[in-house]
Amino acid sequence: MKRFLIFATACLLPLSLLAQQPTPATPCDCAKGQVAVSQDAADFVTAVAAGFGTRTPLGPYRLVAMVTREHRSELLAGKTDAYKADLTAVLTPNPQRACRIATAAVIGLEMAQAFGAQIPASVIQEAIVLQKQLCSTPALVTPEAQAIPGATKHYATGRKSTPEQDKARHAKYAPRFARLMALWANAANLPANYDCRKVCTPIKDQSSCGSCWDFSGTCIVESANILAGNLTASTSAQLSEQYTLDACDGYNGGCGGDDNTTVLMDAKAGGLPLTSLYGPYQGTSERCHWTTNQGALYKIADWGYVGAQDGVPLVSAIKAAMMQYGPIGCAVAADNSFMNYRPGTVFRDSGSRNIDHDVVLVGWQDDATRPTGGYWIMRNSWGTSWGNAGYMNIDYGANQIGYEAVWNTAVNQPAPPTPPTPPTPPVPPTPPPQPTPSHRTFDLQQKAFHLWESGDPKQQDKVNRAIKAAEDVLNNAG
Repeated sequence: MKRFLIFATACLLPLSLLAQQPTPATPCDCAKGQVAVSQDAADFVTAVAAGFGTRTPLGPYRLVAMVTREHRSELLAGKTDAYKADLTAVLTPNPQRACRIATAAVIGLEMAQAFGAQIPASVIQEAIVLQKQLCSTPALVTPEAQAIPGATKHYATGRKSTPEQDKARHAKYAPRFARLMALWANAANLPANYDCRKVCTPIKDQSSCGSCWDFSGTCIVESANILAGNLTASTSAQLSEQYTLDACDGYNGGCGGDDNTTVLMDAKAGGLPLTSLYGPYQGTSERCHWTTNQGALYKIADWGYVGAQDGVPLVSAIKAAMMQYGPIGCAVAADNSFMNYRPGTVFRDSGSRNIDHDVVLVGWQDDATRPTGGYWIMRNSWGTSWGNAGYMNIDYGANQIGYEAVWNTAVNQPAPPTPPTPPTPPVPPTPPPQPTPSHRTFDLQQKAFHLWESGDPKQQDKVNRAIKAAEDVLNNAG
């Protein structure tokens, strides 16, 4: 690893500076510490600077693209031929290879920093600028007929966060990025394709409300709880966006727009209920009607950003995070071409940089025929009639896809306690059966017989009068 870091550090310095190194033993100033440049690296980079320095299109940057992850094991073994070939290639007019190597360069720098190398922040930032320039050339973003011809349908978006707010929020949660650094050591083992839609609940529809942020955040909270064994990937396991929209956990932007991290912070602090318990999505903010004894709230254990810097993180970083944590929340510039995406195609960069929509990345497909080397499988919140039944295939980096990518994780929660069974109310005593008319008649006859048999004239007179009255009633009823 030490030699890998030396190569990565050496290859990230400006060519003009490396060319001025008097001897290979001269250390490069690396902020608080120093890392010596190896003989092989210094000699080769100096030669490249002399031969190609005036031909690089990036002027004052003149950075040599650095070690690619494919060459890591070779460099650790002291083999540099293939590495030199790739390093030279980045200075030739080959934008696809240049983008790939520059991307690997930023990975190498951030890994080196995470493992203790004292690399100035300015050097990392310079490398990121270079990577963005190389990966955003016209050759990589040539538009194609990707929207439905003549379509102008508009969908609600809703991400509302300024670059300054993104930067401040990212800086606040930057320490959590360290949890992903170790994953990058296995970046060479990432598969060519991946799909984690099996841990997503069915596609939803935000309707005309600007609540994409709510759906993006809720989706990855659902997936984290599915992976933790708390939920299943079914409609009955869907968590409630309306609960958040109603500000049950605190104030948010509602249909006016917000950021998916609002949902993640709420889910970590309090949790989200099932839609079946809270009630269906209404597409507007209402008064919160949740009660504490209404049911369980599903929480997450933690969340964080995929990239060390604000903006769009590296493709390899998003892939590693997805394999570790499941679907990744992010933002994208959803312009008219994006909104009217033609199903069955792969969306290319339309040039829009207006970040206004939060979505979810659920997989990828590497493809050498694509201008950026592959595409993401993206989940949207515009219903199943949009795109590929609610999903989109979109080139890596197109329309800033992956902007402010976030992950989250949950732990297995005990099942909510079963409420006690209410006591069974006592069964009222069964009333004595009422005598039927035949029984009543028999009883009266018996009583009348005993009174007549007594021989008492008064009692016999009562019997005669009772019989006479009964006869009158029955004769009149007939």
